[in-house]
Amino acid sequence: MNHSKLGMQIRPKSGVMKFLPPFISGRTAMAIYPYIYLPETIYSKITTGGLNADLELVIEHELKHLERQREVGLFRWLLKYCIDKNFRFEEELVAVKASVELSRKIGVKMDIDKISKILSGPMYLWMTSYSNAYKRLSQY
Repeated sequence: MNHSKLGMQIRPKSGVMKFLPPFISGRTAMAIYPYIYLPETIYSKITTGGLNADLELVIEHELKHLERQREVGLFRWLLKYCIDKNFRFEEELVAVKASVELSRKIGVKMDIDKISKILSGPMYLWMTSYSNAYKRLSQY
């Protein structure tokens, strides 16, 4: 992964983002063009040189969201992501696919079962069923 410009794009979650439910604010990354926001505990690892393979996969996922937000337009992307569960699911699949491709390059196995449970659960507002998420992710 090329990290040359990455430092400029990553920020710790702060302000309003700290008031999100803990399962979102404390453990998840979030992309809002042009930045990737990380929980402070994870952000501090990056700033001290602690970027591990799992974190690289998360960043790759969020970079794909930034790319898509730039292509679609931030406002339109955020609006559709919030109100259209099919759009949200397809966007997550695009981002997961980017992570899967990187995982193969760096030799890390991704847990499709775990990702399917997350995508079909409350964090993503039950945007799809577990079986559909698993079926689609298995194609990668």
